[in-house]
Amino acid sequence: LQSFSLTGGSVLKNSILTITPTAFATYLHLSRETFLRSQGLKVRGDRGLGDRLAVYAEGGWTREDYLEIVENTAAPERTGDRVNVNLGGRYTLSPTMQLALDGGYENKDIRKEFQFNAYQGGSLTGSHTWVFGQGQFFLNSLAYTVNSYDEPDPAISERKRRETQLRIRVTYGAPVALLFGEWLPAGFLENLTATFTVEQLRSFANITNYTYSNTKFSTLLSKRFEF
Repeated sequence: LQSFSLTGGSVLKNSILTITPTAFATYLHLSRETFLRSQGLKVRGDRGLGDRLAVYAEGGWTREDYLEIVENTAAPERTGDRVNVNLGGRYTLSPTMQLALDGGYENKDIRKEFQFNAYQGGSLTGSHTWVFGQGQFFLNSLAYTVNSYDEPDPAISERKRRETQLRIRVTYGAPVALLFGEWLPAGFLENLTATFTVEQLRSFANITNYTYSNTKFSTLLSKRFEF
């Protein structure tokens, strides 16, 4: 799996609102074949309400073009436009801790003959950020999503698919110098951060084929360059 993305935009500020328009493009390569090309636009507005509370609204459109590969010859049936709207806010509990809540609506539109892949749904996500000693931090989130599909997939069931997903994610991050500073050269460690994530996903659906659970572990190294 190889994923490449490019994002560009601007930040427009005034005394009332901060507006951030963005354009983006993504290219996904799977099993040595091109699997997905997508491009889109989004606009976000942020407003502070006092020293601790901030709210935001965001809307976006994405064009997703799926291509047929050996392992998934039906992938083009998922080609279409995705529209999403999100409203949320964040509250600062202390200089080192923050809570956030996000509510979202999403609509995926597909060509008429593949409407069994088209859906609309809503989500609610709560998150907690905690920064503590020596640059370490925890990112915790709990997300609840409900999706309702437009038409039944005749190859699987006569019922329209409806699914509910619950996702729990915990991430720990720290400077690599703190974790492995004794074994690596000092110049390499500057602005280098490691994160470790565990995620549990549980999907419930009215069609057994789409009821499952998934556990994921991941790690990421990121380095910041300033110029």
